[in-house]
Amino acid sequence: MAETLPRKTKIVYGFGDLGNSIAYTIIGFFYLFYLTDVAGISPGIAGTILLIGKIWDAVVDPFIGHASDHLKSPLGRRRPFFLLFSLPFAIFFYLLWNVPELGFLWKIAYVSGSFLIFITFFSLIQIPYSSLTAQLTEDYDERTRLTAYRMAFSIIGGLVCAVLPIEIVHAFADPQTGFRAMGLVFALVIFLSPAALFLWIRERPKQQKVEKFSFFKGLREVFRNRPFIFALLMFLFTWGAVDVISAMMIYYIKYWLNMESQTSVLLGLVFVTAVVFLPFWNWVCSRLGKKTSYILSSLLMILVFLSLLFLPQDDRFWVYILCFFGGVGISAAHIIPWSILPDVIEWDEIKTGKRREGIYSGFSSFLHQLSASGAMFLIGIVLELAGYVPNAEQARRSLFAIRFLLGPVPAILFLGGIIAILFYPISAEMHRRMKTVLSWKRSRYAVSD
Repeated sequence: MAETLPRKTKIVYGFGDLGNSIAYTIIGFFYLFYLTDVAGISPGIAGTILLIGKIWDAVVDPFIGHASDHLKSPLGRRRPFFLLFSLPFAIFFYLLWNVPELGFLWKIAYVSGSFLIFITFFSLIQIPYSSLTAQLTEDYDERTRLTAYRMAFSIIGGLVCAVLPIEIVHAFADPQTGFRAMGLVFALVIFLSPAALFLWIRERPKQQKVEKFSFFKGLREVFRNRPFIFALLMFLFTWGAVDVISAMMIYYIKYWLNMESQTSVLLGLVFVTAVVFLPFWNWVCSRLGKKTSYILSSLLMILVFLSLLFLPQDDRFWVYILCFFGGVGISAAHIIPWSILPDVIEWDEIKTGKRREGIYSGFSSFLHQLSASGAMFLIGIVLELAGYVPNAEQARRSLFAIRFLLGPVPAILFLGGIIAILFYPISAEMHRRMKTVLSWKRSRYAVSD
């Protein structure tokens, strides 16, 4: 029998991702640019700082996931994280955009320290939140619908963050003051989002036999989960591409298209299209399955981003066309991978008798942040080697580097995602059979207890 969550639960759950989306999107689109063009840090050093921060994030994520699986409190396993860490999460987001005028080493120390602390609080919110998808519902299609609510708020947050931050910055004569004001405005929303989760989301009780497991034993068993490995590879390739796109779009718009004044319009078109097409991809997944839907959307993205390499600087018509189709693909990249990953939890429970949403979420985030950090580091290095000069007319070599990073690189990553998903075995029918097996096993637990 299909399981349906209350609409209020879906809405609050979706709103809970708004803070994560705002922080992730603004940093993805603007932080590297802020460090190079406003704070005056070279691309290589800025990329290295982001690399170190993301590596740290990758290290702590599995431990946070493991801790949230084992936390015992009257409030549940995940909700205490939202209560304790929502305020420091917001405060340190604001501090990212307040790089003081210090000497070179002190400036590097400030940026590195504030970014490391922010990343820690981000993970303390994001990992328990991501664990909720598998915990709130075990229904195959309801997870897609729940993820659609999440991604509606996520993409709306992305839309706002693609348009509003740069408008706030441009409202001030001094870019540093503008970025500081922008950080304050969005820090307030970042605080409210996890706070709403704490107030209105109630966790389902654990249904399986409770059995403690060590962190490292849990990780070993994660690696034995074959569907998870292929789902994770698909997820990493997809979001690696999204990370590269987010970081490079502002450079491409400013230096190749010479359309910096239209940045908000172009990014707005991408995100509005992404929001509009969420119901479409939800419908496609219900008809064709998540696997086929992912392949179709990734092929679309490959065509779009390969086209960017050949887009002339003065062809404004095709700029808008490609932004539209890019938004269609971005919509799928948000909803499909996030709805596939939770399905491996039931596979793991059948094999091990344990249910570990947190450690799977933490390990997924661990590798995602590791790959994202590598991408940001390589982007900074490539720009520096190509002779990129902030706020200046770019040489032919640096222009080609910008176009290559936004065009073929994401296309190759989406192709990797297609190859990975071809080996993913869980279909809707298989998931229904898995739930039947789990119901039988859980009934045995109840009898034995």
